[in-house]
Amino acid sequence: MSSPIGPEDLEAHLAAACSVLNDAAGIQKDVAVPPGKEILLKIAEALACCWEAREKIHAYRPDLVPSFVVEHEKSPEIYGQFISLCSRAHQLESAGDLAATLAEYDAFVASTPSGYCRRVIQLRSNLLRLSPNNSFKADASGAA
Repeated sequence: MSSPIGPEDLEAHLAAACSVLNDAAGIQKDVAVPPGKEILLKIAEALACCWEAREKIHAYRPDLVPSFVVEHEKSPEIYGQFISLCSRAHQLESAGDLAATLAEYDAFVASTPSGYCRRVIQLRSNLLRLSPNNSFKADASGAA
């Protein structure tokens, strides 16, 4: 017999839904299916609804709150820096300045106390280094 389904199962499914919706927003930006802004708005609404449901679960079971949410609540200025970095990096990357983008990423990774933010930026940095659209040749460690 299988064990009963609990709040942790629902939380895991809603977390997966949030991840898929984030991916869908990124795909929409890359594919540019018209009408793009309307589609992004619908994705954002769905993401907000998922988070509202997750918050209700978290009120009932605080142990299910994701670590990055706990970190944010303890130190919102770190997340402000993270969002600011993502914005600057996007502008630099869009302008084709991959060296500056990677320098921004590396500086952030070296300075942030947030494990979650560090992992996200390390992943973005490694993906950028591996991208066929850049001139960087990554070594085995992922460094350019």
